[in-house]
Amino acid sequence: MYSWTTKSRFQALSQVKGHIYTACCVRISLAGTFSVANAGHVAPDLSGREVETAPALPLGLIANQSYELVQGTLAPGERLVLTVVTIALGVEDENGADE
Repeated sequence: MYSWTTKSRFQALSQVKGHIYTACCVRISLAGTFSVANAGHVAPDLSGREVETAPALPLGLIANQSYELVQGTLAPGERLVLTVVTIALGVEDENGADE
């Protein structure tokens, strides 16, 4: 399990202007082994297959949230792909208009 503390930057960021921040942290060794911790983000793709990660809330929504590590190995020629998603829901700019 990987845990960020309540005083972390990530929890502070989750409260900025009503935004919610997700994250997917991946660590890959030169030998091809990898670890993934997912905080409410789109799961990574391993050569066309979704890497199954445990359900978890986005960053900073509850104190001392833990994120389960999923481990695996990349075979020669395989790719681990991360997706970036940006969605603004009900966020208003300084003029009161939806962003």
